[in-house]
Amino acid sequence: MEDEIDSVPQQPGSCQTRTPYEHRQMFKTLENPVRRDIIKFIGVQGRTKNEIMEKLALSGEQVKFQLDFLVEMCYAQVDGDTCRLNDKGLGLLKGIK
Repeated sequence: MEDEIDSVPQQPGSCQTRTPYEHRQMFKTLENPVRRDIIKFIGVQGRTKNEIMEKLALSGEQVKFQLDFLVEMCYAQVDGDTCRLNDKGLGLLKGIK
């Protein structure tokens, strides 16, 4: 006899789900000029937190707050001092002029 759990379709991971909430979060992310600047500056190659602070004239607390937001929304990842956009973040980058 087959277990009922085997027939349940697999849900995409939280960073892959497309929901109205995700769309609101995308707009919330893009409407903030500091976050847009950070996304543009990180770009496709990535940057360090110090580079972001220096280039955008932000405090360490501002950078941490904004990067934490981008990581929580699944747009970026931070490994030590290096910040990179993931696929979703690169999608946002394409839409920023």
